[in-house]
Amino acid sequence: MSAMSSNSTPSWPQLRELFHEMLSQLFEEAKVAREYAVSYRDFRVGCAGLAYNTETGKWEIFRGANLKVSRNGRPVCAESIVVQAARARGYNLIIGLGIVAETQRDDDSGVVLDTLTPCAECRETLLAIPAMSLRSLIATATPDLSTQEVRSFGEVLKIHGSDGRSYPQTADSPMLAGDLDRLRAIARVRLVNLLEVANDLLGVLLRDSETATKEKIEQCRRNAEKEIAIARGLGIGNDPVVEKLIRRLHLVKP
Repeated sequence: MSAMSSNSTPSWPQLRELFHEMLSQLFEEAKVAREYAVSYRDFRVGCAGLAYNTETGKWEIFRGANLKVSRNGRPVCAESIVVQAARARGYNLIIGLGIVAETQRDDDSGVVLDTLTPCAECRETLLAIPAMSLRSLIATATPDLSTQEVRSFGEVLKIHGSDGRSYPQTADSPMLAGDLDRLRAIARVRLVNLLEVANDLLGVLLRDSETATKEKIEQCRRNAEKEIAIARGLGIGNDPVVEKLIRRLHLVKP
């Protein structure tokens, strides 16, 4: 465990600099972790994460390995283990992850890269964890470390066809001011679109209740409830669009 010299919260450029200074050690730690992986098909992934506590200024490295004991067994990703271990120790920001593994085709996006990035399930898990930022760094390498790549988490998501628009982080997540501005704007656009759908359904109901099927109404309601929850998590729950959408949901009933 170490501390950064400044008493104030460092900027992302400073955190990136620290990450790159520690990158060789992170990869070595990930290689060690990989030896403890459990895989029915001998597909081993090692991960080491650089975690930071914005309150104490302390940082620490955590490591983990993947676990999947059978073909139909539920996988436990190395990256998720690392992030949760850091959070359990009170670290509220993941500066970055170092991942060592053989590469393979991504089952969800179909993308094949020179090095292995987190899988679809792991990406979804990381998105749901407030300690992860779209700016958090994802460094990946082959087992012999001959090929290495570094991207932001946001860049990894884009490569696999996502922009993080369902990013359910809260307004008090550290170091996310820029991310939150963009995500709030995206969330508001999605709310406006849903409000238009709800208005259309309400209009149809007023004209001919049989045309507005129960399935369409329930789908609109489920989508709206999800987007409202995300909006509240992003700190825009009091936006007028949210209030209008809630009122429409009371009117649009199957």
